[in-house]
Amino acid sequence: MTLLPRTVYVVSCDGCGLTYYAAGPEDDYELTLSSSELDPAWARQMTAEGWIATARHLCPTCATARGDAAIERLELEHTHPPLFDLPIERPGPAPAGEMDPDMTEQRQRELHATALETHTDDITDGATAAAAMRFPPPQATGPDRPKTVCLCGSTRFWAELAEANLRETAAGHMVLAPGCDMKKPHPLWADAQRADELKQQLDELHRWKIRASDEVLVVNPGGYIGDSTRAEIAYAYNLGRPIRYTDPLGHSVVLTRPGFSPIRIGPYEKEHQAEEVAAGLRGQLHNTQHVEGTVIDVGDYRPELEHLDPRVPAEPYALAEAMDDDQGGDGTGCNFPDLYARLVAQEGPTRAYEVWGQACTAYDVLHSDPGETTASEA
Repeated sequence: MTLLPRTVYVVSCDGCGLTYYAAGPEDDYELTLSSSELDPAWARQMTAEGWIATARHLCPTCATARGDAAIERLELEHTHPPLFDLPIERPGPAPAGEMDPDMTEQRQRELHATALETHTDDITDGATAAAAMRFPPPQATGPDRPKTVCLCGSTRFWAELAEANLRETAAGHMVLAPGCDMKKPHPLWADAQRADELKQQLDELHRWKIRASDEVLVVNPGGYIGDSTRAEIAYAYNLGRPIRYTDPLGHSVVLTRPGFSPIRIGPYEKEHQAEEVAAGLRGQLHNTQHVEGTVIDVGDYRPELEHLDPRVPAEPYALAEAMDDDQGGDGTGCNFPDLYARLVAQEGPTRAYEVWGQACTAYDVLHSDPGETTASEA
């Protein structure tokens, strides 16, 4: 693949978020690439300037600090797929009497969000491609327009959501927030079936609020983030919206593995909890098969990314049930840390050995044929 004219390729450092740009002749729009599509000439250019540029991207500072050339992923921002040779027009004030009545600011936002969500291969018509190239992110629609902030969080924190709304409004921001607290009784959702339908409608409505926003603020007292909020965070992240949090997120253990995606475990409330697990995993590297070059660090918890649960069940029957989901080895060591390795890091070798033996017995009981058990007892 070659660099396309009028294209700005954007990649961000996985360490600090610093962005790197490789501009085409006219700098009119941006293009998202997968790692397999990355132009070799551009990769060589990044490498010559001190970046680690494989499927993991680290700026020179982070690369030097970590001493880490591991492959992770290519992360690009702002998708504008250039599939059609159409004239490029930057939005600007239209002459008096010529404003398209249907092209409201909200419509621009919808077009931009659709472009971000649509994979390049799925765009099949010129109109969508033109919209993707023509309309800028909402942040660029006017220097005097107040920032729009969307609040995300569990309605169990209704008072905290109201406080965040107050503070963001006082800061001069337009605020979009949940409008129904379905944890409190109300005639609108007294009927169970109607409540389920309304819940789905509200979830979809809140996704539209995220799309219409410039930024997302997650209200997470005590670091709590439930499944629904986590899904909203991932949605905002995929749209490229900046995300802030009212409370600290906690910490995670990160295993960086050359040639494989990183593994993250968390969140841990205290940094020392993550450090203890990381140390327990590092101690197993000398006698457990793993991907060569694996580096185990502690970093900030990132809810938009997939994590393994921070704790392995230590109750034998719960652990036995978890064994069914444990990934088996394939000779590459890519399944490290498996369930037992995480149990050792969490409980220590002696206690882990004892609990694992009990869980294996429980596993046999859970998976035994009831008929065989009855016959043996007879």
